[in-house]
Amino acid sequence: MKIYEQFGEHNLDDLILLLKQRDGAELIKDDIEQLYHALYYFEAEQTESFYSKLNPSSAKDGASVSAAEFEVFFKNLALLYPLSKHILLKIVHTHPLNKDNTLTGRFFDVYAIDEGLSAAYKETVLAVKDGLKGIPSRIRDIDDAIANHEKTMENCQAKRKELQAKLAEEEQKAQTENTLYKEVQNLQAEVDTLKTKYSQDTLEARRKELTREKANLENNKKQYEALSQQIAAINKEIDRYSKDVCKENLAELSKKSKSLPENEEI
Repeated sequence: MKIYEQFGEHNLDDLILLLKQRDGAELIKDDIEQLYHALYYFEAEQTESFYSKLNPSSAKDGASVSAAEFEVFFKNLALLYPLSKHILLKIVHTHPLNKDNTLTGRFFDVYAIDEGLSAAYKETVLAVKDGLKGIPSRIRDIDDAIANHEKTMENCQAKRKELQAKLAEEEQKAQTENTLYKEVQNLQAEVDTLKTKYSQDTLEARRKELTREKANLENNKKQYEALSQQIAAINKEIDRYSKDVCKENLAELSKKSKSLPENEEI
């Protein structure tokens, strides 16, 4: 076990005094330092030294546990199970106060079956049986309870598997239905779009719009052609008065003037 120096050295007497208090188990659980020391003495190799303190006649020094104190002490150990498993088994098998299995019964009372049968609990029951010459009725009752519990657990597990299979089937069905629903929704959206864009009224309105646009364009074409003719006529008229034409006309006029008879003096 790892040593934490800040918690100080282990002291078995302190642990025993704590376990003799009525709320000793809770005090240990709620205090990390006390739990650290308790875990040390709950280890298997500490069982003998721990047990030697539990009989006033054999305890030479320090704290011990009297018969009057043992009920509270043992209950706290039971409440700390399975941490206290090793010392509990030692007490159940060898302590004089358990010669009639009184302590065994008290352990079963504290660690009640309806709180859950862990693997460690069943293991402890087997260990108790192995250490006894005979099997008390209380042990047989516990065995029957465990058997009934395990049977109920098996039935519950079978029912659980059945429900899980049913749930998986329902989820698959729901997923299929959801996929189909989405496909229908998508198709509906596409149909609505096609209706909006390509319905008879929409197409008729578009035809009229295009007819008007065509008529406007044809009218613009006629206006363009008429304007082009006017521009051509203007350009032709401009060409008549171009510089080169004027020069040619002046040259022709000069030539003609030279052929005229000179003016006679009067």
